[in-house]
Amino acid sequence: MGLHFDVDYVSLFFILLFVHLLFDFCLQTDFMSKYKGKLPFVMTVHVFLWTMALIMTLFYLVGDFPEWVPIFLFAGHYFSDWYKIRRIEKENLKDESNPDVLSRLKLLFHIDQVWHIIQVLIVVAVV
Repeated sequence: MGLHFDVDYVSLFFILLFVHLLFDFCLQTDFMSKYKGKLPFVMTVHVFLWTMALIMTLFYLVGDFPEWVPIFLFAGHYFSDWYKIRRIEKENLKDESNPDVLSRLKLLFHIDQVWHIIQVLIVVAVV
């Protein structure tokens, strides 16, 4: 497959990481953040936009990639966000003023983000 542009794998990783951060944080609306755990359609739209941003960037820079990559990115992101939201609901982590609750929320957030970074690393490794 090889890289379409003259971009090394480290640069590709950081470009995709930037796109991840942009679409998982900056371009995720307050509405999406609030309702993606309550309305499956909202979660689907958020994950679809994130996946498409990564795929379009990858296609622009690399040209061709394995057909399973979009499915891997979409399914992995959807499940990770879904799991984090379900844990927050099941453990009733609402009181952010409670240090134990805040600590647990931070842990769930970091686990979610580490998984997304691992997804990006896997994609970079296979192109």
